[in-house]
Amino acid sequence: IQGEGGVNTAPQGFSYLEEIRQLCNQHNWLMMLDEVQTGNGRTGKYFAYQHTNIVPDVLTTAKGLGNGFPIGAVMTQGRGVGVLTAGNHGSTYSGTALGSRIVYTILDIIQKENIVANAAEKGAYIVEQIRSQLGDQHITVRGFGLMIGIELPKACGELVDIARDEYKTIINVTAGNVVRLLPTLNITQEQADQLIERLVKMIKAYLA
Repeated sequence: IQGEGGVNTAPQGFSYLEEIRQLCNQHNWLMMLDEVQTGNGRTGKYFAYQHTNIVPDVLTTAKGLGNGFPIGAVMTQGRGVGVLTAGNHGSTYSGTALGSRIVYTILDIIQKENIVANAAEKGAYIVEQIRSQLGDQHITVRGFGLMIGIELPKACGELVDIARDEYKTIINVTAGNVVRLLPTLNITQEQADQLIERLVKMIKAYLA
């Protein structure tokens, strides 16, 4: 899923990854995936590629891995293992005892509190409600899990300030006219309903 570009998804969903996997196998190429934004439960699976049956050779992730603490990871398997050898991969924030403990704790919470399943359920609910309540506003709603984009028919960068000042809601606008939603993965039903109510009211007023 393209994050900064406007939460863009492929028309066929994730199935194109299976075709890329086949091409990589055919030509003996490494399949490398960037799951910095999409990983750690964001799309309703722990990693976005898990919406398919493929397995990449190399995968990078960060952001949700540390839940605000700066840390990233590179994972390899199969032919991808040779990408990293001792001493050739370094990072300012990698491998510290504190960072490793934080990651362990976050993974433990994600598992025990069913965070990934919650992201899938609440994300589908938010998308459905926004589509049904704003269906007459010429908008497009897309995404997976709690990585959601609401494309408006006109530029909407000023909604960042309007949302904060008038609706007490923090949003992001990317690609000029896409409201990007990345709610906390443990969002409750009550919080989801509050978010939907404020967004619908704000967008209707903005497009009026």
